[in-house]
Amino acid sequence: MSKGQNRLLFLNSQPMKFSILICLSILLFSCSEEIKKPKAGLWRATLEVQENKQLPFIFEWKDDNSLVIMNAEERIPVTQVYMESDSITIEHPVFEGVFKGVYSEEKISGNFVKPSLDRVVPFEMVYGDSIRFKKTREAVGSVDGSWEMVFSAHSKEDRYIAKGIFEQGEGDKVTGTIRNYRPPTQRLLWFF
Repeated sequence: MSKGQNRLLFLNSQPMKFSILICLSILLFSCSEEIKKPKAGLWRATLEVQENKQLPFIFEWKDDNSLVIMNAEERIPVTQVYMESDSITIEHPVFEGVFKGVYSEEKISGNFVKPSLDRVVPFEMVYGDSIRFKKTREAVGSVDGSWEMVFSAHSKEDRYIAKGIFEQGEGDKVTGTIRNYRPPTQRLLWFF
């Protein structure tokens, strides 16, 4: 019997056929399970900054598991998103800190962790909600223009002055920025 016939005889044996069938079945079933991920589309995130005080922002989740934070006209791409099982880590490219939590197709919740300040802030992200600020009543006036703002007014060591520059079009929609005049290492611009 030649070497080629020996190999053919080995492949035709009953135990070998059974082993190949088992391996192929395992391979097919392990590949067919679809990994769940957050749905593509608009999401609303809220950081619980104080008791009953939320800081909301809107973002778009992309099919490639990246996201784009929408801040008025500004767009901030976020590509450092890591998922394992039901856990997720999102590293913000502009601000120090990382979102760590658990996810499903329509909800992400956990904590925003800022190590340098030893700060942990709860957050929740919900699919399909694209309204950043919930309207509670009609506007009674205009905030259009430049405004002096005082942050931490009741604390001498944390108190600082900022400038709010706002544009209010027709109705209730306000866009603008807050310019913070702290030392350059602590400067922060907020847009909404």
